[in-house]
Amino acid sequence: MKDHKDNITNDIRDWMNNDVDAKKLDRLKSQLGTASTESLDEILSPIWDSYDNDSINERRYHVQQESRQKEKVRRLNYKYRRLQIAAILIPVIMVMGFAALYWGMEKQSNYFELQALKGEKSFLNLPDRSKVWINSESSLRYASDFNMEERHLYLKGEGFFDVAHQAGLPFTVSVGSINIVVKGTKFNVKSDPGEVEIALLEGKVDVFHDKTQLIASLLPNQIINIDTNDPRKFTIRNERGEDYGIWTQNILVIQNENLSDISRKIGKWYGVNIRLFNVDLDQKYTFTIKTESLNETLGLMNQLMSIDYSVNGEEVVIRQDTK
Repeated sequence: MKDHKDNITNDIRDWMNNDVDAKKLDRLKSQLGTASTESLDEILSPIWDSYDNDSINERRYHVQQESRQKEKVRRLNYKYRRLQIAAILIPVIMVMGFAALYWGMEKQSNYFELQALKGEKSFLNLPDRSKVWINSESSLRYASDFNMEERHLYLKGEGFFDVAHQAGLPFTVSVGSINIVVKGTKFNVKSDPGEVEIALLEGKVDVFHDKTQLIASLLPNQIINIDTNDPRKFTIRNERGEDYGIWTQNILVIQNENLSDISRKIGKWYGVNIRLFNVDLDQKYTFTIKTESLNETLGLMNQLMSIDYSVNGEEVVIRQDTK
């Protein structure tokens, strides 16, 4: 038994001195995984006691790279240090090594998330004075250290961005593998299954796939649609960019769309589920919704499209006589 503990002790010392090969590391993982808490404390105590505070602090400083954490380590009392190394050492050795894990924990950020529920919209002033609107059933996620070293946001759904310019600090919006990089501009982003649409109102944006593959650079009033299954497939057209961000003013523009697309937008706008029966999908319609209620909008659609509709809570059924 004593020989077994001595072997573990020697292996840990070698590991702490950076003198361990793959075979010895595998053996150490196995030994630590089966050791009891009592025996582990007995093994670690003499190892810990053999290193003075300056030596420990020097090793910690090497993996932390931050002086403020070094000061925290100095203030740890003896009992806490002994428990800390026991708590950290086992999972570290068994997973990826102390330095890598500890550095990862130090660099880990908390994230904030803004969500817009069905039929609602949300607005956010970011720490850099940029403004963001997110549409119904969308969400925006960003790190608590936003605007410190980078400005990076993660969007699901649809969002409109009015970006404050900051020299040397680009602003990036990620939608899956698509990254939009800007310095100061206004643009709208909408993601649907299999597609991302970006409409630029002001400034210039660079659109990347996986951060390194440039897809396109957009100028004002250019709209790009990207196939997310194959980002090499995209189209760019020239249209009024303002029409794509007008939803932030509580105005919904329907522009030459069929009843299926209109129902999807109306359902999202009012937070309802719309089911279609026997409708003509070849006919296209154009109209604008401002302050109208759901029933008023359905009445307008009835005048334009000759539909029958019924509303039961959040369920809407639309039928159309296509004869």
